[in-house]
Amino acid sequence: MPLETFEHNRLESSAARAAARDLIGLFDPSENPPFPPESSFGAPPLVDDVEAIPRVSIPEKTETGRVYAVDGGSSVLAKGGNIEVVAWRAGMVVFKGTQRLSESCPPPEIRAYNRLNAPNVIREYLIDDREDDDAGETIVRLVDDLRYLTEWRMAEQIIDEAEADSIILMDGNLRVNPVFGSGMEKRILLKAGDKGVHVAAVTKETRLSQNFGAPLDINAEDKTKAQAGVWNRRISKPLPESSPWLGDLYQTCLHPCAEKLYLIYINRYDTAPAIDLFSALAGVSDDVEFCGYPYPLAAAHRLARIDSSFKTIMQERVGAALEQAGFSSQKWDYLKGDIHIKLNADLQALAGGV
Repeated sequence: MPLETFEHNRLESSAARAAARDLIGLFDPSENPPFPPESSFGAPPLVDDVEAIPRVSIPEKTETGRVYAVDGGSSVLAKGGNIEVVAWRAGMVVFKGTQRLSESCPPPEIRAYNRLNAPNVIREYLIDDREDDDAGETIVRLVDDLRYLTEWRMAEQIIDEAEADSIILMDGNLRVNPVFGSGMEKRILLKAGDKGVHVAAVTKETRLSQNFGAPLDINAEDKTKAQAGVWNRRISKPLPESSPWLGDLYQTCLHPCAEKLYLIYINRYDTAPAIDLFSALAGVSDDVEFCGYPYPLAAAHRLARIDSSFKTIMQERVGAALEQAGFSSQKWDYLKGDIHIKLNADLQALAGGV
């Protein structure tokens, strides 16, 4: 099925001009707060022996509701010292079985900021007073957090509008992000549970491991064995109410020919049987290009990503806005340059005898 689309790669002139104004202002000397430390909750609590947990066969499901998938894209357009210019966006697609019903991917936002001022930048985007007052104190990479916030707000909008038994797929995991305090994700997932909208997060790659460090998404199954098939097993321990982890974690094989396993988090506030959700996910995981991975998420990823060509377009638009404002083109060329690219190009030229 066609997943590529290019019409969404557009940038509003107002966004480029706003980023230019911010960047020009950053070159004025000012007093900045100290950079906050990194915070981490650690890994989710796993069972003592994953292989000892029996696999549960996933039955085939012929009828499924709508499957929404949300993913985001981001890019650092320029950086130097503590100054960064970043762009981010989120997109979503809607499927019914194999049919792609619709998609939405608003133009990206762009922000020039001083990394020392990142907590205050985050607070500007937390306009909803339901988020905690302590949000914004543990920022390490602002662009990732802004993309994350945009994805979750898009997911909440879908929850508000979707019918019961719809599925929302997200990339990553279901966990409180300390940057936004302790309430945003839990509030959204509780709303989904109350409406009967099923939320799951799929991890593309994981650093979670067990048994001498082997990754939990490796598929070492011999496909000739009779037990090869479509299955899942829950590998997380029961979560206390105070846990920052908001999803029960499953190891899954969603297609008999899948080259790898996927770790999927299921909303802990969803009262529906997990096996019904896995049946629906297996039904949208048989694409030949992404065998074993839900293709709505693959489509959302391709829709929202910011590739190198679109990054260049945005850099040119911001550069034009800076030129119109009388900003030094030399400064902009310095900020958006990457010495590694130049070095690699020179090395390749030397290797080729040029």
